[in-house]
Amino acid sequence: MPSLFVSPSSLSSLNLGSTVDILQRPLLPSSEPAENRSSALESEYIKDADEEKASLQRSISLTSALLTEKDAELEKLRSEVTVLRGENASAKSLHSVVQTLESDKVKLELKVKNLELQLKENKRQLSSSSGNTDTQAEEDERAQESQIDFLNSVIVDLQRKNQDLKMKVEMMSEAALNGNGDDLNSYDSDDQEKQSKKKPRLFCDICDCFDLHDTEDCPTQTQVSEDPPHSTHHGSRSEERPYCEICEMFGHWATNCNDDETF
Repeated sequence: MPSLFVSPSSLSSLNLGSTVDILQRPLLPSSEPAENRSSALESEYIKDADEEKASLQRSISLTSALLTEKDAELEKLRSEVTVLRGENASAKSLHSVVQTLESDKVKLELKVKNLELQLKENKRQLSSSSGNTDTQAEEDERAQESQIDFLNSVIVDLQRKNQDLKMKVEMMSEAALNGNGDDLNSYDSDDQEKQSKKKPRLFCDICDCFDLHDTEDCPTQTQVSEDPPHSTHHGSRSEERPYCEICEMFGHWATNCNDDETF
């Protein structure tokens, strides 16, 4: 049977080795949790950085979309301003035409009154004659009556044109106030096409009116036996009369037109 006796030196050696093993055990794995914690912190930092980067990217995308939308709205407003400016110029031009027609109408009405007075005077002279028929006086009377009828028809036509133009100006103003740019374009599209092809307005120096006929084609030349009124145009027939395509009037060129005045 083996002996169970252990010498003190052996016991001391055994206890010392066990103590060293016990002391070394917690020290060996202690570096692993530190490395794990460092790796976890690094992963968490990278995750937070990625999330912040993604959030910033979303903010940038949203801001870019808003800027694009605002740019589109700004461009639309600029287009509307351009349309309104163009329609304002068209309204001024129409207003100038209305004023011109009104002036022509007043002149014709005055001429009609003068002719009516002259006709009455001729009738009075004819009735106070010796009773003999004055053929020339009767012809003059008929010619004056015909001229009065013609001028009255011209006045009616001018009145109609004035009403049409005034109505168009009112519709354009109403559309501009309501912001209906498409309506403004439709009101003026036909006029712009006509203006691009239009010729100088017809003007008669005898009747002193526009848009009816030229002086050479005036019907009063064949109706009135006496000399017609002198032309208000004192220039040479071979020279080109100044004509403004903006206000459609003689007397100045488009470069010298004052149609940009407000009304």
